[in-house]
Amino acid sequence: MVASRYSPPESRNGLYMPTSAHEQLKEHDLAAFMRSLQDQMSNEYARIQSRVGEDPGTAGDQGEENWATLLRNWLPATYPVVTKGRILGASGEASPQVDVLVLRPDYPLHLRDKKTYLAGGVVAAFECKLTLRPAHLPKIVESCKSIKSMSETRTGTPYRELQREIAFGVLAHSHTWSAGEDTAYFRLLESLENAIFDRVEHPWQIPDVVCVADLVTCVATKSLAVFPHVNDDHRELFEADDRVGGPVTCYMMSRNLDATQRSRGEVMSALVEHLTRLMAKENAALRTYATYFQRSLFVGGLGRSVGWSSDAFSPPVLERIQREGYSDDLWSDWAEYVV
Repeated sequence: MVASRYSPPESRNGLYMPTSAHEQLKEHDLAAFMRSLQDQMSNEYARIQSRVGEDPGTAGDQGEENWATLLRNWLPATYPVVTKGRILGASGEASPQVDVLVLRPDYPLHLRDKKTYLAGGVVAAFECKLTLRPAHLPKIVESCKSIKSMSETRTGTPYRELQREIAFGVLAHSHTWSAGEDTAYFRLLESLENAIFDRVEHPWQIPDVVCVADLVTCVATKSLAVFPHVNDDHRELFEADDRVGGPVTCYMMSRNLDATQRSRGEVMSALVEHLTRLMAKENAALRTYATYFQRSLFVGGLGRSVGWSSDAFSPPVLERIQREGYSDDLWSDWAEYVV
């Protein structure tokens, strides 16, 4: 099934920034923790970079372990986090090496140190870079497609058809986009979109999160825009004669504030909140915690929406959306905002 995409606006006028209430509210303790995480990653990057020329391999390993430690400390504690392994599909094919993996809580103890992990037991896979560069992104997108294809194809609800069981992300300490944070995070988004939309055919194939610790976290949101239930923000994403609509994706960017503003740990907040939410979509037992985390941190951002063809949905799912609209339950597989 191929889902062609419509072109998003090419200027910054196409960016959407929701109103954020957290500017007027007292800072939550979680924000201070997130700000401390960002400081820790910055200090680790400086330490590792000071010796990267002596042994690049060890430097890369240290960077991966930084991220593995962060995930162990901040994702739900029953989910094991491991480093350096390959994912084994149901038919026996193995993925390229993955830097950091999050496993299901019931993953067999005997298999946790085998470095070949069963796809059915993997929750998330991450590629880590000390310094993310534009040239890395095309290969990263191909790896994302390969790894996500090892999850079973799911049908029957919008969520199941737009999201695979294995989440994929990119974790980097720093980057090489141009100096000046404002310019850098816009250019990162453009590089990411160019790498993705030249190579993917369906919304499930895109990376779920790209986090650059000293700049921005881009989280992939997915929502529904099927006529006659299309809101005004999404209507302009589709051709004038398109009366069907389809899914909408948007990389929401949560960035570090500039020196004149007080950072609330936006970059790490967005990373941890989004990963926790993705895990809670698959595991209902996590939803109370995930909801609390989201409400406490008031994670927001700005992004550019992209409309996809209705071919991304199976006919029964599309017909039900057209007939019944969306669920008001935010955790429902039929909610307007899928992830």
